[in-house]
Amino acid sequence: FAMIGTIFSLVYLVAFVYHVIRKIQPERIIFETSKTISVDAWKEIVENKGRIDLTLSVFKPFMILEQIMIKSVNNNDVFTFAQGLSILFYRMENYLKEIQKEFQSSEKSQKPNLNSSYLYKFFFMIFSPLLSESLTHGREQFIIQYQWHVFKQIHIFYGDKDFRSVQDFWEHLDYVGHKIFDLEMISASELFLKQLHQFMKLELETVKKTVIVLPKNSVGHIHHSNDETIDRILTDDFDSRINSLTEFGITSSAKRMKHLPNSILNILRETLEVVLTIPDGITRRSITFSVLSSFEKIHEVSIKNGMRNSIWTSYWLEHYVEKIDKRNSNDAKLVTEVLSRLSVSSVKHSDYSSILQLGVNCRRLADDYPDLVVIILDNLEKCFEIVKNEIDPEKRETWLKELIQEVESAEKWNVKKHPQITMKVQEILDKNNSLNTN
Repeated sequence: FAMIGTIFSLVYLVAFVYHVIRKIQPERIIFETSKTISVDAWKEIVENKGRIDLTLSVFKPFMILEQIMIKSVNNNDVFTFAQGLSILFYRMENYLKEIQKEFQSSEKSQKPNLNSSYLYKFFFMIFSPLLSESLTHGREQFIIQYQWHVFKQIHIFYGDKDFRSVQDFWEHLDYVGHKIFDLEMISASELFLKQLHQFMKLELETVKKTVIVLPKNSVGHIHHSNDETIDRILTDDFDSRINSLTEFGITSSAKRMKHLPNSILNILRETLEVVLTIPDGITRRSITFSVLSSFEKIHEVSIKNGMRNSIWTSYWLEHYVEKIDKRNSNDAKLVTEVLSRLSVSSVKHSDYSSILQLGVNCRRLADDYPDLVVIILDNLEKCFEIVKNEIDPEKRETWLKELIQEVESAEKWNVKKHPQITMKVQEILDKNNSLNTN
């Protein structure tokens, strides 16, 4: 037994030493390689327009880092991968600062041709194989590390009002998002949504503020004329965020990540709350339309896949309406129409509980928003034909009676006797006279 114990101990010791050497060696190489990266490498990068030229010694440390990091993906060594990412993003940030200083120190008549997009092109050429390798091997923790760094960089650009760089990095990050949703990387997808939500909140706060004119000749590839404003740029860019959320919601509805559409609808709900308070009418209506359109698309796909998400539709209607300035009655009508229509869609897929919420909205809005109540009653009326086609006779009878009661309650709560509510209620009751409970 002593001999067996000795042999086991020796084998364990050899394995441990091998593991330590295998782990320490990449970290040491990365550390040593990082010290050889030139602080002026950005000059060669810009001069070569972002292309990698291996004949130039300045590029070699980056290639060594890339190969070590690819190997770390293959060996599932997330620590080495994270260390390499930190070095690369640190260098990129410093190079951007150097470009900015060079640009600002140059005479107006001798502005150098410094385009930060060449720097992004160079680093994306390094990031691309790392990302591809991580996706191929299903290394979710590696993807999480990567997207964390990219989101951090986007926040830095945003703080510097470099909105074009934000959009460049967003397009890259959007590609990552689509990949992790397609591959059903649940943890990475959840974190992606959380990070995106935080960034969207930051964007909306900027949109709400006073319009700021962009500098005419900023560094990088921001070269806007003085009449181009931040809110117009942000509206277009923000729409791209909404479009991506829509696609993520549709993708996850059809996969095993069925809890994610609700997370996305919640992001849209919070977004809509803020959007409805934006003073600028054109900006507010543009983003409101995008959010409602996204609501509708995700709702339709998810409900077809057996998900009940009516809580994100008409349930919040009263809350939204209260956010809207009464002078913006068209906004209130648009929100009411879309969310009530989604409730009807839920009823079509046998989620009859949406009928109750439509009735609740009628009662809560009856005093101050009679025109909105009429819109809701129009949609309640559509539910009659749907319920009449219910195969189960007991369920059909129960919900038809419930529909009548919800319609009648709108008039009972019509304390101010708004004529449009009274007329609409009577019209519906007359058409469904045989079901009237009175």
